[in-house]
Amino acid sequence: MGNGKKFVIMITSDDLSSGNSALQFTRAAITKNHVVSCVFFFLDAVYTALNTIDVPSDEHTLSQEWSTLARRFPALSLIVCANSGLRRGVSTSILAPGFIIGSLGYLVEALTNADRVITFGSNRL
Repeated sequence: MGNGKKFVIMITSDDLSSGNSALQFTRAAITKNHVVSCVFFFLDAVYTALNTIDVPSDEHTLSQEWSTLARRFPALSLIVCANSGLRRGVSTSILAPGFIIGSLGYLVEALTNADRVITFGSNRL
């Protein structure tokens, strides 16, 4: 990991396009020996972390894909913004495996150690 960059990924929207783009970017970065220390799910992106979505057994949800990636790469933290989650009724009991609830302070700490932050989703921050 000597020459790899350190990334923090922030997702702000629950639309499928943003979520898929963030997932593909994260996979590619890790595959190329970059470090993705944190994926921060902010605003409506907190819905991505829910395990309450019912899909046919031959389909996968983004939350399942993120869970699988976090299981394969334990250093990858999937953080659901506590304030965004609270405003949207998200609690730890309905999170998919691998996701945790964390504060903006966690994001700030991750940013201090990152070379780059990549944001996916709406520009309405």
